[in-house]
Amino acid sequence: MNGIVLRLAGIKHPETKLFHQTVITIGTQADCDFQIDPEGTPLPLSTLLLELSLSSGVYRITSL
Repeated sequence: MNGIVLRLAGIKHPETKLFHQTVITIGTQADCDFQIDPEGTPLPLSTLLLELSLSSGVYRITSL
């Protein structure tokens, strides 16, 4: 079984999550797997910032 641990630090409430799915979305959109609260950051509202996809046992950035 493949998985990845993501840690979001440098924000008001740091967060760590473990993912096992093939595609992982990160952003400020409500439907992102790893949602970032844009309050107090220069991040745009309702935006997909990054998409990771599992390929040959390695997670790679597929959208930025």
